[in-house]
Amino acid sequence: MLRANNYTAPGGNKAFDPARILMWQDVTFITGEAATQLTPVTAPFISGVRIHIKSTKTDQRGVGFARTMRRSHDPDLCVVSALIQHFMNMASAPDDWPVTAYYHEHGGDLRTRGVVTRKDVADLLKVSGAALGESMEGPGSHSLRIGGASTLHSTGTQDSAIMWFGNWSSPTYLIYCRASKDLANQFAETMARSRRPRRPSFEESAAALWG
Repeated sequence: MLRANNYTAPGGNKAFDPARILMWQDVTFITGEAATQLTPVTAPFISGVRIHIKSTKTDQRGVGFARTMRRSHDPDLCVVSALIQHFMNMASAPDDWPVTAYYHEHGGDLRTRGVVTRKDVADLLKVSGAALGESMEGPGSHSLRIGGASTLHSTGTQDSAIMWFGNWSSPTYLIYCRASKDLANQFAETMARSRRPRRPSFEESAAALWG
């Protein structure tokens, strides 16, 4: 549910925003509530990750915000497991390197080397969607934020909780919420099962009024 500029570069050789993009030093692994150094020994015991976002467009004071994610039951979709694996694979990256930059050993200009772009994210979503048999005509990096809000909303999560977690300053997040295919089918079935009340005849209405 992060905004795209918190983890991607715009693309087209344009610089990412260092005041907003997530750096290695902005990620803290935790066991329980205590910060933990990530090593091959501690990795199995890490229970969560705390992410600090330095700034967003709704952060008028410019102080940023932090969110803590816990391990989930699905290893393929677990944010904590993914970050542990990524950090272990990129162990030699400096602390002031963007989390989503992969080619730090090549050196060069950070603005154009190794940072995942918005197009990279959109292309990956298209490939993944096609593999699942879904129509992916117009996905973009913002689709992840839309998907996060829609999923939480569909599970009945309170509006205030979604606003807090996604750092929305108002219920405008509702414009991102999409009806899932299952929900749309449910709407269709509900409408099909509904019956329009039969309008009573004049005789029936008169009988009801005057006996």
